[in-house]
Amino acid sequence: MISMDISKLKQFLVNAKKNTYASGGESKAKTLFDGTKEYIFESGNLKYVDRYKGHEKFNGEENVFENNKIIWRMKYDGKILSNKI
Repeated sequence: MISMDISKLKQFLVNAKKNTYASGGESKAKTLFDGTKEYIFESGNLKYVDRYKGHEKFNGEENVFENNKIIWRMKYDGKILSNKI
């Protein structure tokens, strides 16, 4: 599925995460009609889309597109055990 150099993909993912959830939490997310939260980051011909639902219990999916074709996908789920940091 991946058509690009793995190190470039890794760097793009780091940049995408720094510019989405990691840069402001849920306050920067777009809320879709069904309550799903969405983050989008684009750089050149690459696009990162992270969509998740829930808060204390959550699940989601991250996708990376190159020229509008998916090249990487990760699904995740979890739950918050404590609000203490």
